[in-house]
Amino acid sequence: MILLCNILIIFVIFSLYVQFSPTMGNIWLRHNSENNVIFCPMNLVRLICRPFVDAYFWHYDFLAINFWVYLVVYLVIVYNFFIGYNDN
Repeated sequence: MILLCNILIIFVIFSLYVQFSPTMGNIWLRHNSENNVIFCPMNLVRLICRPFVDAYFWHYDFLAINFWVYLVVYLVIVYNFFIGYNDN
């Protein structure tokens, strides 16, 4: 249950980052041809799955938009600094 909560936390943080980042932006909230804001969750899903299709998402320049890098780094930090101390 704790692992699922951690994954949900990093998913929300990543989703907000890519949506409101000045370099990326407009991933899951976009303007249509009538200039109305529409919700496009599949764009976020495609962005999260893209590193398994395109190897360039693993290059240094694209690590900021690679969900899996965020997830691994977050889980390593949480385990080492919070959960790991409880094992003593």
